[in-house]
Amino acid sequence: MRNPLRTEDEMFRFLLVVIVGALVIVGCAYANTWLGVAAAVLVLGGIGVWLSRPPVEGPGAPAEPAPTPAGTHRVLLVADPGSDVTAVRDELRARLEERGGEVLVVVPALASTLEAVTGAVDDRREDAERTADALAAQLTAVGIPARGAAGADDPIQAAEDALGEFGADEVVLAGDADLFAQAQERLTVPVTRLG
Repeated sequence: MRNPLRTEDEMFRFLLVVIVGALVIVGCAYANTWLGVAAAVLVLGGIGVWLSRPPVEGPGAPAEPAPTPAGTHRVLLVADPGSDVTAVRDELRARLEERGGEVLVVVPALASTLEAVTGAVDDRREDAERTADALAAQLTAVGIPARGAAGADDPIQAAEDALGEFGADEVVLAGDADLFAQAQERLTVPVTRLG
């Protein structure tokens, strides 16, 4: 199901559709009450169908992952907001010491249902960015090249988005078993669960 409040573009489209739909309903109701009722049913049904379909990607080609230098092993670390990398730092260092590599730390901007509905997710995005930057700094401090980024509110979607840009060789997931099972089903690279 489409979340019409996830991005500014989606919110603008949703608002535009609602305004146009309301104008159509009011115009039809002004002409005839039953015509207004019919218009309301059609408009609300159309909005419901539109929301139930997944968003259509733009006409452009999907983003190509950045090229990986020879011998560099790229790891995408997906962590929860407020995570501490201590549990995974040593294992990541052991994996990357032999091969050489870099890490992209992605922290999903998890928002409550109320925050998602009202569009007040900026604080969650800031929290996610802070956590991602802190985790990346901790990894860099122990010799693992890393950078951080905030991701979508769905951890798996955040991983898919990051894979499109980063082109990781594997995903390391710091999360629960259900999330790990979903990641194994949806992601196209090997997934490891830590923590």
